[in-house]
Amino acid sequence: MEVAELNSIIILFLQIVSTHSDPSNSEGCWDWWGYGSPNYANKLGIEMADVKEMIDSLRAINVALVD
Repeated sequence: MEVAELNSIIILFLQIVSTHSDPSNSEGCWDWWGYGSPNYANKLGIEMADVKEMIDSLRAINVALVD
């Protein structure tokens, strides 16, 4: 964290909510095996789309701060 702060690097800490229904993810793990969708590892996957949205939001904030 200190290195990121000293170098103005933003770190995203993603959190996955555990579920006990279908699909079951009782440990709240990142979908690295395809329990949620066959698109889990590409840009059409729910988690990947969420990460892209977060990055786009951070970029928009950065642009607003620079302007």
